[in-house]
Amino acid sequence: MKFGIVTDVQFSVQPSMYPQQRPAPLGVKKLAEAIKEFNKHDDLEFIVNLGDLIDHDPSNYPAILDVFSKSKFPVYHALGNHDFSGPDNDKGYKAEALAALGMTDDSRHYYKDVGSWRFIILDTNEVGMIEYKKDTPEWLAGQKYVEQLQKVGKINANSWNGAVSEKQMQWLEETIDAAAEKDMRCIVFAHHAIYPAHKHNALNDEEILALLSAKSNVKAYINGHNHDGDYGVYNGLHCWTVEGMMDFVDKTAFAIATINNDEISIQGYGRVADRVMQLR
Repeated sequence: MKFGIVTDVQFSVQPSMYPQQRPAPLGVKKLAEAIKEFNKHDDLEFIVNLGDLIDHDPSNYPAILDVFSKSKFPVYHALGNHDFSGPDNDKGYKAEALAALGMTDDSRHYYKDVGSWRFIILDTNEVGMIEYKKDTPEWLAGQKYVEQLQKVGKINANSWNGAVSEKQMQWLEETIDAAAEKDMRCIVFAHHAIYPAHKHNALNDEEILALLSAKSNVKAYINGHNHDGDYGVYNGLHCWTVEGMMDFVDKTAFAIATINNDEISIQGYGRVADRVMQLR
């Protein structure tokens, strides 16, 4: 079984906040090159986008989604923090992001079954200061949460990170356990990392990590957000942060994953290195 992976395309016609290192207007071109490569294969089950499809401003969604429409394979989206960004890099454009990606409040976390595998997509922005307009009750609660984490020295206590809600955590555990009852193995996709510890991790990274690492049928957690990439193994759970596509004028980043019985092998393109993950 094979699937394609892209993350942090961060397209916008307008320049990003860091135009030299992060040339946002090149997103359409870079993604088109990745889709062209994916389409050379006949055996991909799907492509997963791990979030931050746009850099900012919802008006940029149509152009980048049109590139995905050229894919021969289904495309599954995870939500990233930039996906909720407005014209002035302000946050809280949840309605626009969900509408563009064909989601609702109830479907922004979901799963897809392929053969004996369950692929689970989380929304790691649900709690925090990302999805909500400034000074709304949800935003103020998120601000308080971040400040509490800052007081205890959490390095990931930053406004650009989010958390998985208690309700979504319950759904996640139930979804994993239901898969186990069917002898299905799971891979979890999301935007924010949970391991190793990093300033870009989800706000409740330790809680998510504890749950997933305790479930033996969960084999890997794959995410974006940290454009430099990262990797670690915790109690047999592979935690892989995929490098961001948008960085640098002359570079790209995407991958094809192949699942065999006892391993996941990664064929990397551009800044993504090849790797093999032996499954617990």
